[in-house]
Amino acid sequence: MALSLEWLGDIKRAAVIGASAKTKYMFLEALTTQFKGESVAIKPGTEEIEGFPGISVYPSVRDVPGALDFVFISVPRESVLQVIQDCVEKGVKLVSIFTAEFSDSNTEEGRELEQQIVDAARGSTRILGPNCMGIYYPRIGLGWRIKFPLLDGKTTLICQSGGISNLIIYGAGYAGLGIAKAFSFGNGADLHFVELLDYAVHDPETSIIVSYVEGIRDAEIPRLREILAENRKPFIAVKAGKSGAGSRASVSHTGSLAGSFVMWQSLAKQYGVIQGESFDDMLYLPLALDAFGAQEVQNIAVASMSGGYGVIMADLVESAGLSVPSYSPDLTAQLEEYIHIAGTRAKNPTDISSLIAYPDMCYHIFETIFAAPEVDAVIFDLAIWYLDPEYQYIKDEQSCEKMANAFALAHKYHKSFYLVIQNIGFIEIREKMRGLLNERHVPIFNSVPEVVHTIVKINEWIRFQKKKWGDIPPV
Repeated sequence: MALSLEWLGDIKRAAVIGASAKTKYMFLEALTTQFKGESVAIKPGTEEIEGFPGISVYPSVRDVPGALDFVFISVPRESVLQVIQDCVEKGVKLVSIFTAEFSDSNTEEGRELEQQIVDAARGSTRILGPNCMGIYYPRIGLGWRIKFPLLDGKTTLICQSGGISNLIIYGAGYAGLGIAKAFSFGNGADLHFVELLDYAVHDPETSIIVSYVEGIRDAEIPRLREILAENRKPFIAVKAGKSGAGSRASVSHTGSLAGSFVMWQSLAKQYGVIQGESFDDMLYLPLALDAFGAQEVQNIAVASMSGGYGVIMADLVESAGLSVPSYSPDLTAQLEEYIHIAGTRAKNPTDISSLIAYPDMCYHIFETIFAAPEVDAVIFDLAIWYLDPEYQYIKDEQSCEKMANAFALAHKYHKSFYLVIQNIGFIEIREKMRGLLNERHVPIFNSVPEVVHTIVKINEWIRFQKKKWGDIPPV
């Protein structure tokens, strides 16, 4: 089963059936503007679609000459079965059914119709959905929305919710996190969570797995255990239905019974699943792993531009069981060569304060800290307005670039670096810094608690790997 989707990279010809002016042909536009292969449209009674003069239009899937690999289906519910039968006859490898009101309707009629389309596919044409967005594959430009960030990477998303898929994909692109593939599988009538996880575990393009899942069928649990038992990749999972309200909502959302959350917690603990709790976990955990790999962190250098906030940061770090150790005399002496202005501090926490006006000096400060063997990671809270030329008393037009280069030294010394730029305005200069850091593969976090939570979760996963396998797998 692990290799059931190994041909995904060979998708070269795709179609949208149900292209509609009511939706401004959004799915067709997404396909034709981004997909690197050939795009066609299926629209009975039409030879040309306005706005898409170069796209061939056919009355049915069966009328398309030559091979057809993927079909995105957005037609009324009563028409889906016939479309699936046509796709099977045509030899289509994969379809994505956007149409809803199948098992998600929580009616016998909807459930029966869903089973009929699965039976019609006979396993030869694989189905994502119904009630889903489908597949996002940046390397080949395949996606369901225009302006999706086509940033290829090593994180695969398996998500029962189309809305959450959109949030993660746009959020990842904004944060500089590349995506290998994303699957929005909705009701999971055919391709379900367990099979998609199996695929991701064995996929050579995937190093990090992130998932949001509402329900897991009882019959799938034995295979899920087998997959989790052999998996060495970081697997971050948000399991819905913890509360009574959440469990009830999952039934109307994707027709899924949320199942026992206690059972899920037991599985996660037994097999080292990183249990996510929110959207932030689904974004920032893979972001940190993607940028710096799996690095266990205990001794942290805390740096800020405010002595008071440095104290708060240190308290937050140590309250989570991490350490903000005193610097060695040697490291302190090295830092004092640069940090000697009144109001600054060359100890841990480190107060950079007004030295931010001297980015060349800051470069040496950060290099000194990164190079220190006694430091596992650095957390720095950057008051972003100090890089705005309007707030600088010493003008340096290259201050953002110089500071970005200083932060990127984390890669040179193979240290984790957690940069916090809080959302307190100064949007233009923050955006400039974000662009520079995305180029250098340095993530930005919004708060220190978010950073501490991320470090703790990654540490827990690393310790599980060491205990079970004796080593840490590369990420």
